[in-house]
Amino acid sequence: MKKLSLLLFVSLIFACGNSNIEDIDFSKINEPCDVIDTFKLLIDRAYEIQQHYDRNNDEVLYKLEIERVQNKMSDLEKFVEKIDWELEDYKNCSNFKEVNRILESE
Repeated sequence: MKKLSLLLFVSLIFACGNSNIEDIDFSKINEPCDVIDTFKLLIDRAYEIQQHYDRNNDEVLYKLEIERVQNKMSDLEKFVEKIDWELEDYKNCSNFKEVNRILESE
């Protein structure tokens, strides 16, 4: 069965939206749904960045902000690789369907 980390990595290339991502504390992730919620937060933050910054007028700031999201996404991927949860463990999470829909739409 595929690991969720593969999904996280692939999605990094696509859509990414609103909280302070620097406040994400991986030591507080205790269950699969925490991973999904964190992943959704990162997607939402990236989407917000894409909506806020005009790539033509503020390309440097846009790239810096997206890089921050990508770095956190990479950290999340590394975290997921260290745990033993399977894809099935994530399917009962409240945000799983939305995250999955986003991944499938890209």
